[in-house]
Amino acid sequence: MVDLIKVYHRLPYPIRVLAASARGYYLRWWRYGRDTEKLIEEALERETWSPDQWKTWKEERLAYILHRAAIKVPY
Repeated sequence: MVDLIKVYHRLPYPIRVLAASARGYYLRWWRYGRDTEKLIEEALERETWSPDQWKTWKEERLAYILHRAAIKVPY
């Protein structure tokens, strides 16, 4: 990684701008997928849930995670 930074600093300014933009687009693609908006809406909706709704959601989520771990995770 240090070598890449050295190379980056030796590049001409217009190429540095392109490299930085490419890195920014990559990071945006990596962080935000197609489901991002839906996940945000669901999270905001959970902000107003009652304790009973939270308990039900947590139990369902835990059951899903444990089931997936039992089936997909190698020993």
